[in-house]
Amino acid sequence: MTSSRETTNPGRHEPLSAGMSAKPVAGASASSVLLLALPNRGIRAVAVQLVELMLDWRERRRQRRRLATMDEHMLRDIGLSTADVEHEVHKPFWRL
Repeated sequence: MTSSRETTNPGRHEPLSAGMSAKPVAGASASSVLLLALPNRGIRAVAVQLVELMLDWRERRRQRRRLATMDEHMLRDIGLSTADVEHEVHKPFWRL
């Protein structure tokens, strides 16, 4: 028999079904892991967007660091000057 508290609280977390694991599957993205952990679709969507945004920021930071290591010959090959690189490297990671 269920208590009245259980039946009147639709937002409560449901236990994992039989055969489901809380551990991520090999190759699963962080956003897909969050989908399993969060009960509300709206919250899931926000969480997924937040994770994707942070991954974008991380990638942008990595690319800017790599750009900073290129010599003038490599920069000339991709059509950039050292001034362009200096400007780009000093931008905060969240700015395009």
